[in-house]
Amino acid sequence: MSVLLTIGFILCGGALIFLAARSVRTLSSRERSRKLHFEREIGSVDNLLASSQADRDKLRQMRDSGRLQRWDAIRDVMREEGVPEDVATEFIDRL
Repeated sequence: MSVLLTIGFILCGGALIFLAARSVRTLSSRERSRKLHFEREIGSVDNLLASSQADRDKLRQMRDSGRLQRWDAIRDVMREEGVPEDVATEFIDRL
């Protein structure tokens, strides 16, 4: 009985490791596509600042409200503009 239980735990652990590795690969491909879009379409943070249609007042308010709200502002820029996290962070810092 304990052998079956041990085998069950090993199989469940292996499945969890597989799912975690798969989700990391998915995130990496999403980040690569955002980076590629930024390099091809936008080119620099200066161009992003000039062309962005984002509500700058709302983003500034979020940035200045605290650490968690700053992260929400970064995620909004990532979602709306399709740029990687480091570019969105620089965008928020330069507003």
